Amino acid sequence: MKLNKVITLIIFLLFFQILKGQKTNVIYSSDYEGFPSDYKKYFTFDNVMLSVNLYRENIILQTFNLDSLTLIQSKNFKGFPEDVQVEDVLKFNNSVYLFYSTFTKNDTVFEERLYMKEINVDSCSFEKTKLLMTVNGDVTATLSMHDFVDNFDFTFTLDQDRFVVQYKKKKKNLKENIEIGYKVFDRDLNLLWEKEIEMPYNGHQIENIDFAIDSEYNIYLGSYIFRKKILNGTGDNYGPTSKVTGRGEINYDIEIFKIGTTTGTYSKSKMELDSGYHINSFKFFPINNEQLIVAGYSSVIGKNSKYNQPSGIFKFNMLDSIQKIDTMSIPTAIVNQNLKPKEVSLNKSLSKRYGKDWRPTIKYLSPVNLIFDKDGGMVLIGEQRIPITRNYVIPLPIPGGALITSTLSSHMLYNDVLISRFNADGTNSWIKKLAKRQETTNSVDFFGLHKRGLSFKLIKGETDLYIFYVDQLKNLTLPSDKNPAELNDDGNHGFLTVHKINTITGKVNKAALFDVERIQELKTIGFNIFNITSFRKDEVVFEVYMESLKDKSILNIGFLTLINLQ
Repeated sequence: MKLNKVITLIIFLLFFQILKGQKTNVIYSSDYEGFPSDYKKYFTFDNVMLSVNLYRENIILQTFNLDSLTLIQSKNFKGFPEDVQVEDVLKFNNSVYLFYSTFTKNDTVFEERLYMKEINVDSCSFEKTKLLMTVNGDVTATLSMHDFVDNFDFTFTLDQDRFVVQYKKKKKNLKENIEIGYKVFDRDLNLLWEKEIEMPYNGHQIENIDFAIDSEYNIYLGSYIFRKKILNGTGDNYGPTSKVTGRGEINYDIEIFKIGTTTGTYSKSKMELDSGYHINSFKFFPINNEQLIVAGYSSVIGKNSKYNQPSGIFKFNMLDSIQKIDTMSIPTAIVNQNLKPKEVSLNKSLSKRYGKDWRPTIKYLSPVNLIFDKDGGMVLIGEQRIPITRNYVIPLPIPGGALITSTLSSHMLYNDVLISRFNADGTNSWIKKLAKRQETTNSVDFFGLHKRGLSFKLIKGETDLYIFYVDQLKNLTLPSDKNPAELNDDGNHGFLTVHKINTITGKVNKAALFDVERIQELKTIGFNIFNITSFRKDEVVFEVYMESLKDKSILNIGFLTLINLQ
């Protein structure tokens, strides 16, 4: 088969002896026609993998046999018109659904509709389309990350017995109290319960961060509640929502709303740590029927309620009547690891100046994953996600000279990964930092943060965690007192790097697997770590992209990449 631009399923048998420097054995599967896209998700069913790809104006479904690494079926379906919003593609109750919404506004109808298309994996096709729900009026997603790209948020119980849709009614006046709606469905997506709740805060006073449902079907919504009015150019108003005042004071509390789907009532409680500490970021992590963990990062409260960046870690069980809070301080040596000398000196100076009112910090830490060990311990993985603005100067040629203009661009830095473990009794076990520097343009799509191949991908093995990201090769043997070289090309160059972390001991092994631009003499393009999905224990599969200039009649081909992590 002759091909132009390529996606490939390449098999890498990476027995983790490579972590000791041995050569990687690479085997290539047969090719297939592929479709490179940033909007792709993978789902596994025993030895079959389904790929759902929103490719240009089309939706491409493909199934693969993971034992033989061969394409089973590939089908092309017409995509949605521009007025349709794709919400998400999810696996629920061993089925895969594509959710999308439409908004209708005319003289007689003013409503938002949520549909789902079920995907039949055996036939590699859409089996049926169902109108899941209709909401009167205009809605948007409740969680702040999605409220301008999506209309609905989704979650479900661990046993997949209940499926929850959450939304927020749009208000013309942000000073009006917001309304949040919930609809709860059974395993077959039949509606069981619904309610719209008026919150005690308006749109300027609240920012919703995360939500979850427990085994007794109670829904929890965690939010920032802003304390005071911010003085701005238009007068004494709430907003824009800010966690810090102009004088550097803490301007928010965190509240958790509990909605009972059997009673229809809700209550709220303030989430607080011990005196002297404040929560910077948090996330819900359902673990089992008895544990819904709230975990994240905290800081020392400075003098006169000054806001500080994260210097500690916390977790507690939302379902525990006592709600004992376990905490861990981030050691100064971990904070200073791989920082520039001037940053280390500044940390020493500030610590000496402010004493107990300040600790060395890791800025903009966000909790990402929580892993529950067989012995009852918990491993929290977080990442520095730093939003910045770049000012680009652009020369515009004009007769007789040049006109200089500039443009602002929103970027995201995906920097260090912090990994910490609590023992089963809540005591501190170990903490590690993986130093990296990555930058890309900052945007959000219906799958979440559009990371463009940066950030990291976590795979859980039998006894180890594997963290993948693309990095500069020179960082492989980076000393702890040196700053990492930055990667800023959306993960399209560099080496695929993996860290193997033992969850009990915290021992870390590191290896660079291959150059993402050239694998076994094959030139690759557009490598993306999020084209990875887990398969059997300690095995993962992902796609890479390649180029060929032989035949323009077929745009893309693919190889599956199987990595054995043992």
